Amino acid sequence: MARLPVSARRVRDWVEDEVLHRLRPRILLVWLAVLLLMAVLGFTPIHLPFWDKAVHFTSFALLSTLSFFVWDGPRFWTVTIVAGGMVVASIVSEFIQDMLPYRTFDGYDILANLLGSFCGILIALAIDHRYRQRRARMQADYLMLAHNRDWMHEFDDDEGSDVEHAARV
Repeated sequence: MARLPVSARRVRDWVEDEVLHRLRPRILLVWLAVLLLMAVLGFTPIHLPFWDKAVHFTSFALLSTLSFFVWDGPRFWTVTIVAGGMVVASIVSEFIQDMLPYRTFDGYDILANLLGSFCGILIALAIDHRYRQRRARMQADYLMLAHNRDWMHEFDDDEGSDVEHAARV
């Protein structure tokens, strides 16, 4: 088997260490299912005249929220990548629809996609903030309990337990 060049090995190691260990496979599967549903709704000859913008808004909000949680990375980069991806997906999906004979290009669809993506990212940030607050509070509680337990054991080591002390008296 041929050895990879040093730069290729570094990329492979980075992918194995950083990307694959931070990937959330269950959320990725749901994300793929939503993406497939969006493709069916967006590229088949289904016409929803009144609900069209609501479908665009909702599907891109859901997709961007899920996209935020697919990979557990630094928040700034996750938001940047998701926002950039949603802008590209919003525009590209409309141009693809324009190429289909039974679909037309609509700039308001792009606007609905972008607004849905923005709201989805805000929802994801709110969920992530709540999760981090809760996790920090739980960690602080566990540290306090561990500290109290260690503090109580200091007295047990010096004089014995209260039960032993009461039995001696």
